Amino acid sequence: MTTNATAGEVVLTTSKQWKSWQKRFINEAMRMEVWEFIDPTSERLGQYTKAPNRLRYENYEKLLVRPPATSGLATNLRSGSTELATPATTQAFLSAELSRAPFEEVDYNNPPKSFMEMTTRSRECWSIDSEEYKDQRGLWETEKENLGELGLWIRQTTAIHVYDAYCDNDKKVHEWYAALKETVGIMADIEARELVKESYNRAKLPLQRRPSSYRGCWVSNSNPANNNNNLRSRPRPFSNTRSRYHRRSRPPAAGTLSRPMTALQPKFM
Repeated sequence: MTTNATAGEVVLTTSKQWKSWQKRFINEAMRMEVWEFIDPTSERLGQYTKAPNRLRYENYEKLLVRPPATSGLATNLRSGSTELATPATTQAFLSAELSRAPFEEVDYNNPPKSFMEMTTRSRECWSIDSEEYKDQRGLWETEKENLGELGLWIRQTTAIHVYDAYCDNDKKVHEWYAALKETVGIMADIEARELVKESYNRAKLPLQRRPSSYRGCWVSNSNPANNNNNLRSRPRPFSNTRSRYHRRSRPPAAGTLSRPMTALQPKFM
């Protein structure tokens, strides 16, 4: 197995590395400010920022421009002379007229094709929408870049067989994490519970002798070898009580009296 993980990184190979790997993954996601989209308990799980729609000229109002009174000649209002109407002179004339026009008519039949064809109100709206579009697109690009880096981090810190099994290319990062947690994470929890259960069962073994300190009771009972040694070297229970009992019930020796003589007892001749 070969990975591109840097020195010090935890490689998720089995369930034994899950706790360390999960902790580092959460730290990476929080550092990139995308953990709220991956956390299974979050309300924004999988709700990534969408790319903003581009601004279109067709969504704004077009200024209605009426043709000049003369078809072949255009009157120069500033100099008072006349000249042959050309596209350039006509555009200049229209711009001058628009700058002086106190009221703008809207052409509802034809949408504008450029910024210059919009009404003054539409131009102002376009400027405001452009700033908002730039901000939203910047946030979207930053989030997309961070998610790409986090996906690369998962690939570099996960064993090949684990990555191929649970990290499909058509899935997103939060789906990768959910799949790993439901399989590798659950196995890690099961193994941890088994270890705790085994330690608990060992601790329930009866004490063979009173420990010098109850603080070391758990440690002494957790090793079966200690119990075997204690079983061999422990004294017989109630040995002192039995010896005292036997001494009391022992019959008197031959030639001795069971109780001392008193003055009231007759003397035999």
